[in-house]
Amino acid sequence: MKGIYSKDYVIDTFTSNSHKRLGLLGLVGILQDIATFHAKDAGFGHEEMLEKSVFWVLIRKSIKMKKWPALFSTITVKTWSRLPDSYYAYRDFEIYSQDELIGTATTTWVTLNAQTRRPTEIPLKNLPLDIRSDKALDYEASKVEVSIEEKDLEKVCRFHTRNSDLDLNGHVNNTKYSQWVLDSIDFQYHSTHVVTEYHINFLSEVKLGDEIEVYKDLSHSDEHSRVSYLGRVPGARKPSMLVQCLYSTH
Repeated sequence: MKGIYSKDYVIDTFTSNSHKRLGLLGLVGILQDIATFHAKDAGFGHEEMLEKSVFWVLIRKSIKMKKWPALFSTITVKTWSRLPDSYYAYRDFEIYSQDELIGTATTTWVTLNAQTRRPTEIPLKNLPLDIRSDKALDYEASKVEVSIEEKDLEKVCRFHTRNSDLDLNGHVNNTKYSQWVLDSIDFQYHSTHVVTEYHINFLSEVKLGDEIEVYKDLSHSDEHSRVSYLGRVPGARKPSMLVQCLYSTH
């Protein structure tokens, strides 16, 4: 069908987790991979956008999973672009295991000026976005609600950004944020719970050498099914990320 890009992935030792299944970190890497290949194939990838003096930046992502596929199994991921507006572009995903729809995801993107690194209108004229013609998912990437009040926040981890954390835009890769979240979760909780929904808002760039502090939001979390996080560089004007994870028990 016009506008849909599809690719198969084997759940290998790089994308699986301690449960011997596809992990959240592996999945966000797969979604990034297929989005990159689709954009390049369609003519609006990184190099093509730099010719227009802009580059894509992910600002929101929502993932909903019914089932996490096992190690060594094969999944099919489908992705497509939705109709953009002046400042926001949208990309959806479906994840299949043996023709069964086991998960979906949707993302929101903006373009930054390559010189100023400030948001700019998407150069839609002559941009071959390859829009899917028949449908989109029935939800959009969520605005995450997290308290910024100190009384509601418990610092759980601190990370230092390094060379290997950077992407081709020179800031921390979006997949690294997912790793920070996973590394902030108590392992006993991680061992007995599985992510069913993952929502993240990227609010500001994190760069090489920055420290990132991750806080658990006690006012938007409960011990059984929902955990919310705020990540920020000390002294920064606003947080770097807001995250909400929904869980179920194994």
